Amino acid sequence: MQLPSIYQIRMRPAYPGDAALLQDMHQRLSAASAEQRYLRPYTPTLEDSQRIVQMGSSEGAAYVAVVEAPGETIVGYAYYVIAPGSQPLTAEPAIVVEDRLQGQGVGRMLLERLYQRALEQHISTFDALIHPSNDTVMHLIRRSGLPFKSQFAYGLREVRIWLDPAQRGAA
Repeated sequence: MQLPSIYQIRMRPAYPGDAALLQDMHQRLSAASAEQRYLRPYTPTLEDSQRIVQMGSSEGAAYVAVVEAPGETIVGYAYYVIAPGSQPLTAEPAIVVEDRLQGQGVGRMLLERLYQRALEQHISTFDALIHPSNDTVMHLIRRSGLPFKSQFAYGLREVRIWLDPAQRGAA
């Protein structure tokens, strides 16, 4: 799909009807972007996408970046899944943006939406596993201004991001 030369990206919560649009976005991802997101060569199934967009608030939250050109096209999405039974609450986030829009602030806007929603749900930390070559996400985390810790384990980068700086000392 060709985007118009001037377009506006809108962020909104993911809706149950977005699963097919997420599938379309995944078809436009490069193999490298898909591997960095899923830590292996992988394309989610329609059922995987449905689980994300149908998540209840007790399970997590999901947002999409859309372009209307004509009709809605999802060009990025972000979500987190709350770790069951974690105290204080911890969630695992994920963000992916189409290759053609990477480095243009879409990931930053999606992370901001996740952060705001996580604070509303009293989530204190994000714990993520990141592909060791995913410098784009590490740059996004550094630029967020949120305190974080990163270490390598089992060939992956483990990252903990403190959403509530007061919780950092307790961790």
